Amino acid sequence: MTFFDVQKEQLKKAENLIKSDIIFTNEDFLKQDISKDFMNELIKDGVLEEVYSGIYIRADSYVDDFLVRQMILPKGIFSNETALYIHDLTDKFPYTVWMNFPVGYKLPKNVPDYLQNTVVRQVSERYLNLEIIDVPVSASKHAIRVYSKEKTLCDIVKKKNVVEQEVINKAFKRYLSSKERDVGKLIQVAKEMRAENQVRTIVEVLI
Repeated sequence: MTFFDVQKEQLKKAENLIKSDIIFTNEDFLKQDISKDFMNELIKDGVLEEVYSGIYIRADSYVDDFLVRQMILPKGIFSNETALYIHDLTDKFPYTVWMNFPVGYKLPKNVPDYLQNTVVRQVSERYLNLEIIDVPVSASKHAIRVYSKEKTLCDIVKKKNVVEQEVINKAFKRYLSSKERDVGKLIQVAKEMRAENQVRTIVEVLI
């Protein structure tokens, strides 16, 4: 196979891969036998943009900020008001992004400037892994990790000194008026979170 044949084959593989998603890792290209040199050419030609070491996005596509953040910080789980926004339980955009991490975790020193607004909350394993769900992202095979609606509501109730009461009330109203509400599950999660009394009080007022 000549050099030009190799380049042609690499181009075809790259085109198929890039059409399949909006965000990629080094591993995605390696699995397709696409060389690092060819990847660098794609970056140089404006086809790809490297947003972090080993993570690339299609230069012609909008890529969800939460997805980029998840790819760079894979151990993180979106929580609190950020999770409320992802679940459409608030209209308040989270300019400060809350994520939970294992105890001892610290943000990498070389993270991009736009990730500096990430609040790193270290959580014990008991609560860290409770009620995590994967939320799909449009045009991508990847998903973001976020706490369930029920766990998120319990979290914000326990942080009344951080989350505005108006935000809490509106989130509960929106949840309780939705077809997907599950009050039984909400109370069960509240028990596990040691927030049953606070949650019951809010639910009884709103129902």
